[in-house]
Amino acid sequence: MPSEQAETVYDAQVRGVLAQVLQAAADAIGHVAAVTSGAEAQDAARTEVDRRLSELHRRRDRLAELLLEAFNCGHNESIRRPTASSVTASIATP
Repeated sequence: MPSEQAETVYDAQVRGVLAQVLQAAADAIGHVAAVTSGAEAQDAARTEVDRRLSELHRRRDRLAELLLEAFNCGHNESIRRPTASSVTASIATP
């Protein structure tokens, strides 16, 4: 997708929650190394990964609710489906 259209695909609230989902995923992944490396106490490291995965799931569920609400409530302008021309343009743009 062309960068000038990136902010029009989802509304600001959905983009914010999506950013939170991505951050939670990065946080969870970042703590996996502590479990696999054995550098920290394994139980404490697993507990921390589990905590972060729970947060990831919570944020993911919130994102799903927002997307479903926007779609079902007729606010489809916040969820724009790509058109053939926009897909073609994004592929053609290096």
